[in-house]
Amino acid sequence: MDFIDQVKKDRANGINKPLLQSEHWAVNGRYPGATLEYCCDCDEPTGRAGRGEDSIYADPVNGDDEIGPLCWECYQDLICAKIVKDEDV
Repeated sequence: MDFIDQVKKDRANGINKPLLQSEHWAVNGRYPGATLEYCCDCDEPTGRAGRGEDSIYADPVNGDDEIGPLCWECYQDLICAKIVKDEDV
């Protein structure tokens, strides 16, 4: 198993490690979309870089565990529905 296969396997098991841009290109060249971050609500790519970068994680108003990662549209929908706190992202 090479580096690319290992990253794909790790991500399938929920293990996401930071990658260099060149590593993203290599993994996605073999497994298109494999290193994209997907919204936990709509399952579409968030267009963001991951936790610790610019991913959106929101705190529910009821005090439950945070929700995320979210795309901008789903985050806005959850704010409008008063499910998550309205905070600057």
